[in-house]
Amino acid sequence: MTMIERRPTRQVRIGDVRVGGDAPVVVQSMCDTDTKDVEATVAWYKRVLGMESEIFGEYRHTALKFGRQKFNVRPSGAADWWSVKNDAPGAVKQSAGYGRSTYEETDFHQLEEDRWAHAAAEEVNRRALANDFEALAIVAPPKTLGEIRKKLHKEAERRIVLTVNKEMTDRPIPDIEELLVGEAAPPA
Repeated sequence: MTMIERRPTRQVRIGDVRVGGDAPVVVQSMCDTDTKDVEATVAWYKRVLGMESEIFGEYRHTALKFGRQKFNVRPSGAADWWSVKNDAPGAVKQSAGYGRSTYEETDFHQLEEDRWAHAAAEEVNRRALANDFEALAIVAPPKTLGEIRKKLHKEAERRIVLTVNKEMTDRPIPDIEELLVGEAAPPA
């Protein structure tokens, strides 16, 4: 794989996404096909996002697979697309027992938040093992904090002096500093 040398830039935040500096490269794309054309739309997802596809059911519908998740592709405007009897959304036939099992709908926002939490934990681990800091305070929503903690190295965990289960996205730095001072202060 060819490494491309990045020129030094100043890091900025756009919402909760870091851009520039040593932040990982971020790519955002929007499907540019006519969504009534299932074949073209599926080809776009396969090409751009590396998804796999699967044809299913008696009516030969298409599903896209993303890891262990699967979601069905329905042409926009196709109200009568499903045959309720045979092809309920996300349903699969069972080899034993009664009824059908359904897949949960993929929450891509949550998948991206979890991916970010794991990347943040990797960065904290790298810096803890490099002895870049002695103490660490983490402020994050409860679910994100849980995802980060699952991936922390013991050396990184040892350096945590404070965790705050709180959403602080888009808050000014003084608000976050005030929160940290208030949380870290001993009880009166």
